Amino acid sequence: MNSLVADLNYDEGAFHSWPMVPLGELGRWGSGGTPKRGTPGYYGGEIPWLKISDLTDGEVVASEERITPLALQNSSAKLLEPGALFVAMYGSIGKLGLNKIACATNQAIAFCYPNERVSLKYLFWALRALRPELISEGKGGTQQNISQGVLKNFQIPVPPRAHQDQIVEWIETALAALVEPRDRLATIPELLKKFRQSVLAAACSGQLTADWRASNTEEMTGIELAKRMTDATPSKKLRTAPVEPDLKIPETWSWSAIANIAQIRGGIQKQPHRAPKSNAYNYLRVANVMRDRLDLTELSRFELADGELETYRLQYGDLLVVEGNGSFNEIGRASIWRNEVQDCVHQNHIIRVRFNGLIPEFVNFFWNSPIGIEQVSATAVTTSGLYSLSTGKIGSLMIPVPGKSEQVEIVRRIESLFALADSIESRLAEATAQVERTTQAILAKAFRGELT
Repeated sequence: MNSLVADLNYDEGAFHSWPMVPLGELGRWGSGGTPKRGTPGYYGGEIPWLKISDLTDGEVVASEERITPLALQNSSAKLLEPGALFVAMYGSIGKLGLNKIACATNQAIAFCYPNERVSLKYLFWALRALRPELISEGKGGTQQNISQGVLKNFQIPVPPRAHQDQIVEWIETALAALVEPRDRLATIPELLKKFRQSVLAAACSGQLTADWRASNTEEMTGIELAKRMTDATPSKKLRTAPVEPDLKIPETWSWSAIANIAQIRGGIQKQPHRAPKSNAYNYLRVANVMRDRLDLTELSRFELADGELETYRLQYGDLLVVEGNGSFNEIGRASIWRNEVQDCVHQNHIIRVRFNGLIPEFVNFFWNSPIGIEQVSATAVTTSGLYSLSTGKIGSLMIPVPGKSEQVEIVRRIESLFALADSIESRLAEATAQVERTTQAILAKAFRGELT
């Protein structure tokens, strides 16, 4: 790529004669709108309705979400004909889209129909090159944003139209060499995701450690361990009859309902009398429990009564499960507690599962495996279409029980394979960053006037 750029003719002097022009003088600007959710007849039509996530720094493709002519007629949404440049104004500031279809957008996306002073493609590449400067204009907190006023006042260099066409041609010729490596890199995250899922599936079915079982003998098989755990767990009547998953496991393993081998407890309800006073402790909220990780950057505290700390204090290895969520993909998200904070309890929207003889890491890997997620998802759906779990529902879920030594070996092998995947991800991130740096270097040269 460097040799390609070096072969182009540079003329830095030409750049200094290019005027800097505000975007507002280069076309007709506007923004989209959002038809009111829940209004009958507004959604489910044929008109693509774009959100920022639909902008990919390339040609716009038809969005999955569609609206109707009625929504256009009765809301701030507008039908936009092909030929516009879309610019994200919220969150992913400066994300771009070249519109070649009739569609509508939400209000977080600005559109511009260029006038005779600038070509659509030149405007696209100029804003792509100057995106860091545009982002620096953002205001607000975590999700920064810019206004149409900021966009219209933002200046770009504008050479004569003939030069614009040359610059676009040079940029696209230079960047064409990056298309194949970028496309290949883009496929790797999904491959790694499938690899991790395959590892977990093999682990939970016993296939991952088949060779280990062939050359090792357990002091206590999974069947014997499950019986011992059941005998040591206070008897509880299952409200929902457990259903053994359609997954073949080794003869020495056992399927067990979680209620039979673990203590399951809900948390403490937050009420006015819980305001911190003289006996306040940290507690976990739903926002603290992610899938396979904890976010402890912000902890809340509430007052405990005598004896409650002993009852609700978290212990190393506890599985923390979020009781409910509005998103299907977030159903039953959970993580393992590893004593990150001393004397911590949990709110009632988090369910604590404490196993009597399973290694916490094994439990965590199973919970996030394809068969684990499938069980949780099926159990969490309610008749009203909402998603929620309860201590009873979690108790009815089934978990495979290998012997203790095999659990250790399963965890070791998963962690080793996942470390390999993490290493590939790290190299992928660097390769992706290198492609982006090369892209930005080409664009910087073009709009410094060095490729004329």
